[in-house]
Amino acid sequence: MLFQGVSLAAFVQFGLFAEILVSQAAVIFSLMYLRVGRQDFYRYLFNSTMFFITSVIAAAAYWAAGGPLTPMYGQQGTIPYIPIVVYFIVHLLVNHILIYFFRNYFIGQRERLITRSLVWEVAATSLNVPFALILIFLYNEIGLASVLYVGIPFLSVALVVRLYHSAEETKSMMKKVNKAGHELNSTLDEEAIIQTFSTWIRSIVPVDYMFIYSLHDGRLEPEHIDRFDRHSAVALDYGGGDRWSKKVVQTGDPIRFIKQNEWKSKDDDAFFPHAESLLSVPIYRQGAIAGVLTLAVKKQRMYGKEAVSIVEFLSSFLIAAIDNARYYKQAKQKSERCALTRLYNYSYFEMILEMEHERAVEQQLPLSALLIDLDHFKHVNDTYGHEAGNHVLIQVAELLQAHVPYPSVVARFGGEEFAVLLIERCQEEAALLAEELRLLLADHPFQIRESLQQDQERSVNITASIGVAGTVPEEEEEFFSLVRKADRAMYTGAKQAGRNKVAAYA
Repeated sequence: MLFQGVSLAAFVQFGLFAEILVSQAAVIFSLMYLRVGRQDFYRYLFNSTMFFITSVIAAAAYWAAGGPLTPMYGQQGTIPYIPIVVYFIVHLLVNHILIYFFRNYFIGQRERLITRSLVWEVAATSLNVPFALILIFLYNEIGLASVLYVGIPFLSVALVVRLYHSAEETKSMMKKVNKAGHELNSTLDEEAIIQTFSTWIRSIVPVDYMFIYSLHDGRLEPEHIDRFDRHSAVALDYGGGDRWSKKVVQTGDPIRFIKQNEWKSKDDDAFFPHAESLLSVPIYRQGAIAGVLTLAVKKQRMYGKEAVSIVEFLSSFLIAAIDNARYYKQAKQKSERCALTRLYNYSYFEMILEMEHERAVEQQLPLSALLIDLDHFKHVNDTYGHEAGNHVLIQVAELLQAHVPYPSVVARFGGEEFAVLLIERCQEEAALLAEELRLLLADHPFQIRESLQQDQERSVNITASIGVAGTVPEEEEEFFSLVRKADRAMYTGAKQAGRNKVAAYA
C-alpha cells in the first residue's frame, strides 16, 4: 500500500514516466515476494499491463481535472489538491475494475463488483492521499529524507488498519460459522445437511475442490465430492481417499499448503488438478477420527492459519448434524416399522389411513383396504416353533411388498394379520388384487428350519383369508370404518366360509 503513495508523489514531482517506473518496480517486487513461479508468469504480464493502463488513465484524469502538465521537480509551488484526489479515485477504480473483469471473464472466478473487501481497501488506501501530500511538501523542503520521516509513521498506521481489517474479517467469518451451525442442526435430512454444508463453506473460504470422507475400518470412503473446476474428470474412483487425507488420518493433525510445489505430485492430479492451496482437517466424533474434510483451490496463499480453525469448527458442526439426522431416522423407523418384518406398524398405518381418508373426502377419490389373516398359523408355531413362524411372517411381508402396487401402504396389523391400504383404488380393483395375493400366498413354498439344531430347510404351505372394503368416503364417515368393514368381510365372508378365500364387504 505504501508504494501507491510513493507513486502518486513521484507522478506529481517527476511526471508520468517516473510514476510508471515506480509502479512497475512495485509489481515485480510484490510478485517476487509472493514467490510466483514460472508456471504463473502470466501474472507478471497481467499486473504490469494493468498498472500501466491504470497509470495512464489516472494521469489523464489528473490533467483533465486541472493538474499542471509540467512536473514540479521539487520546486516550490501550489500543490494541486483537487487533481491529486481525482487521480487517486480514478487510479483506485480503474485498478479494481480491471481486476474484476480479469477474475470474472478470464479465470471464471465469479464475484461481485462491490464487496466488503473493496470498502476496506478504499478506507485503507485513502491514507495514501495525505501521505502523498505530506511527502510532496516535505520533499520540497528536505529532499529524499522525507520518505523516512513520512514512511515509518505511515507504515505503522497502515499496519494497524490492516490488523483491524483482519480481525473484522475473522469476526465476520465466525458469525457465518455460527449461522451455518444453527442451519445444519435444524436440518434432519442427511443429504440436505451435506448440501447446506457445501454451500456455507464456499461462502466462508475459497473452494474449488471439496472431498468429505468417512472412515470405515481404517479406509476412507467418499461421502460427498464437489469439483467446481471446469476440467473435472467425471468417472474416477475416489475410494480410499487422496494421500493427504490418509496422512491426516495417520497423524490426527490438519495439513495446510499454500503453493502446489510444497505438496503436489502426479498422484494428486486425479483429485486436485490445477490446485495450488490445500487444506485437510480431521473430523472427530467423541475423540476419535470419523472422517476427513479436504479442500483445495486454484490460487496460492488462500488458506491462512485462521482458516484451519474455522474449517475445523465447521466440520464439528457437520458431524454433529449428521449424527442427529441418523439418530432421528433410526428413531423414526422404530416408531413406524415392525421390528420383525420391516413393514409399517399399526400406528403408522392408522395415521396414513386418516390422512388419505381426509384427502379422499376433499377430492372425492376412491379408497380401499385389504385385511389379510394367515390361516391356521398357530399350527405352524406349535409344530415348528416360533422361530419358524417368524421366518414365515418375514417371507409373507416380502411377497406383499413386492406385489402390492405403489403408492399403496402395506402394514403388519398384529400377530399374523396384515393390512393393505389401496390409494385411489375402488373396491372392484381391490378385490382383483386380493385374489392375486391369495393365489400368490397359496402357491408359494415358504422355507423354514424344523429345529435350531438342523441346517436343513423344508417348505410349508400357507393360505390366507382376505377381506376387502372400498368406498368413496363421505365427510361424516369415520376414517377407521373402512378397516372395520374389511375385517368383518374377512371373518364372515372368508374365515367362516372355509378359509383361503377373498370376501368383499357388501
